[in-house]
Amino acid sequence: MEYQLKKIVTHYRKALQIKPDNLAVYDKIAELYYEQGELDKTLKVCQEALQIQSDLASVSKLLNKMLQTLGFEGEEITTFQNLLQIKLDYERVDILLSRSETVKTPADVKTWKNAIVLGYDFKEKKQWNEVITAYMKAIEIEPSLSLSYFTLNYISNYCLTPELNQLERIIAFYYQLIQGRLTSPY
Repeated sequence: MEYQLKKIVTHYRKALQIKPDNLAVYDKIAELYYEQGELDKTLKVCQEALQIQSDLASVSKLLNKMLQTLGFEGEEITTFQNLLQIKLDYERVDILLSRSETVKTPADVKTWKNAIVLGYDFKEKKQWNEVITAYMKAIEIEPSLSLSYFTLNYISNYCLTPELNQLERIIAFYYQLIQGRLTSPY
């Protein structure tokens, strides 16, 4: 059985050499390892898949099963998966920072990447109003980008106690986004 597993995994790994972002193959490899009780390898393959697509439902389900097998439950599983997500977000920000041009003010921002880099720079300097403005700019440019929402939420909850005007500004911004999604373009 061990030989057959290695043969199948080798076959799948060759498929990944041809198409490295084939998430279905990662899913199959992780499931094979899980079925064989090789949980450490299951976790490693799940992490590889999550680096390609962080919200992959099949990997989350497999991680849940694996963690339950190890005796984790409820909030422990959620916490672990949230930590993995945060780690992936930080890795993406590091990659983003290394590839983006430097901008000085929100008025200079033309792309969501530049807005996030600017927000990150302001966050390092603890310039919270500017951080909020930069991440709101990133959301304006690319409303489907979860990293901007996550960071805005994190800053409002953990980095500062927002003043009333900051909270009102963020809430008004969210209302504007919601209204934009409710209004049909047709």
